[in-house]
Amino acid sequence: MDWEEARNRELAHWSAVREAVGAASQVELLTEINAADALCEKSRTEAGGAPDFCGRCLFYQQFGGCRAATGRMSDRAAAGDWEGLRELLDGYVAHLRAFSVPHPMAAAAGAAAR
Repeated sequence: MDWEEARNRELAHWSAVREAVGAASQVELLTEINAADALCEKSRTEAGGAPDFCGRCLFYQQFGGCRAATGRMSDRAAAGDWEGLRELLDGYVAHLRAFSVPHPMAAAAGAAAR
């Protein structure tokens, strides 16, 4: 999986979470908000499975990562603040759309040069 595919999987995941707000249970929302995601999977692969893989995440490098944002989302979900949760999700999705990923061919060339 390349970074673009990871981002696209994230966009699909967070769009589904957004659609589930108000319909899914709090437990279901909290589970999905805090699930490991495609960006984590890609970062872990880039780091060779090392436990400190967040620093390898391009989303972390560009936007400070996901932990603070998902923490705020969890707080809103636990409080039943659906409107606040939707606002946070909209902002997160906007960041994912703005997330700059290397072109797959450039990434492959960089990997081959290592």
